Amino acid sequence: MLPMKSEADRVGASCVLQEGDPKPTGEPGTLVVVDIADYRYISPGARYGFGIMTGNAFIKSKVQFRDLVTGDVLGERSYDTSSTAWQGVFSAMTEKQVQAICKQIVDEVAHR
Repeated sequence: MLPMKSEADRVGASCVLQEGDPKPTGEPGTLVVVDIADYRYISPGARYGFGIMTGNAFIKSKVQFRDLVTGDVLGERSYDTSSTAWQGVFSAMTEKQVQAICKQIVDEVAHR
């Protein structure tokens, strides 16, 4: 939640985490539903310690944008990332990839 909250704060938006199935609140806004289909976590320690031997970090996700009042689907988009182990310690680890996806999602919503 922290990366999404920090990105929302960056553009002056609010961000509230919902547990369970997504529910419209009746308030104006956008409900962002994130479904992580697959991922491979690589920690900074593993990347720095083992370099290319750690392999590639990746995230495959699908995001639905819904009307926060009605729950109607406004759009859907995939947000996928991957690193290349050949970049060694400079390759993006999972935390950086999560932050990048959160930034893209917030920028998408902010421009509507």
